Amino acid sequence: DTVRFQVGFKGFDGNTIADTPDTVHFKLYDSKRLELFTVTLDDTNKTSTGYYHYDLTFGDEYVEGIYTFEFKGIFNEVSYISRDEITLTFS
Repeated sequence: DTVRFQVGFKGFDGNTIADTPDTVHFKLYDSKRLELFTVTLDDTNKTSTGYYHYDLTFGDEYVEGIYTFEFKGIFNEVSYISRDEITLTFS
């Protein structure tokens, strides 16, 4: 199954950052918080200014459990990080 992960980068004031980041990374961690991979995103992952997505297909190499995903955007040498979790179950 394919899951679309999405992020909207916001400043400290809560407003969407109206600038294009210098770099955007997507990372996935397993339930032990070990990094599984990092991908540098490009314009094909850009939904609109400040908004990005990453599509991940969970194949046979993934086991049931909790995974942590992270988006990191760098704007003018300042990092903005958003993390959340997804639970993978098989039925």
